Amino acid sequence: MTMNSPRLFASLLALATGLLASLVRAQSALPRETPLFITATKEDDRMDERIFPIGWSGDGKFAWLSRKVEEASDEGMWALSVLDTTNNKVVETVPFSFPDKPGSGVAKFWAKHGKAVQATLTKNGIKASAVVMDHLPVVLGRRRNYIVAADLALDEKKNDFETLAVKSFKVNLRLAEKKSVVFEKSYDTFMPFAVSLGGCFHSPDERFGVIVVTALERGYEGAPHPRVVEAMVGFQLEEP
Repeated sequence: MTMNSPRLFASLLALATGLLASLVRAQSALPRETPLFITATKEDDRMDERIFPIGWSGDGKFAWLSRKVEEASDEGMWALSVLDTTNNKVVETVPFSFPDKPGSGVAKFWAKHGKAVQATLTKNGIKASAVVMDHLPVVLGRRRNYIVAADLALDEKKNDFETLAVKSFKVNLRLAEKKSVVFEKSYDTFMPFAVSLGGCFHSPDERFGVIVVTALERGYEGAPHPRVVEAMVGFQLEEP
């Protein structure tokens, strides 16, 4: 028994090393949240949408995971979305439900649905990476000489509750010296109280970008009011 101790120790060490490596790989695969909103209390946590950017494909597709606002549901509503930034169209939306309980965060979601998410990523040629949102304006290029800026043009009016709200908005994008409207939306009903620019993601090769547009909506029965991602606006960058 004593003579086998070194071999047994080596086997246990190899097993522990393998388990640790698997744990590290699993943790590194987890999408990390990009905080868009600061929620004051845990009770209000479900009133703010949360996004977890995942990565890019070489041809400009961007994937992210989102936990939707849940005003009157015990199920957490999640979705995987894939945006083709070359034409600004969502090419994949995969909904998931997951119990909305304390501790039911992205790690437990990934343990249950990670394989299904990965299958969609593989289908679209998307590689998971550490995606970080930048604040506008963004400067790119080796010499920080390429400017990416954006602003909103809002058309506001009083809603049915005599509160100022957004009837329509446009996203104006500036790439270097060129400016254009890249997204617009109007509302006949359920107009949001406010619309803002949350920030910008860009691909590692600085060829593609996504602008995050957020909105403050009216709650189902009034306050509390939810904050959501109103649009993810894709665009193609010129070569910096």
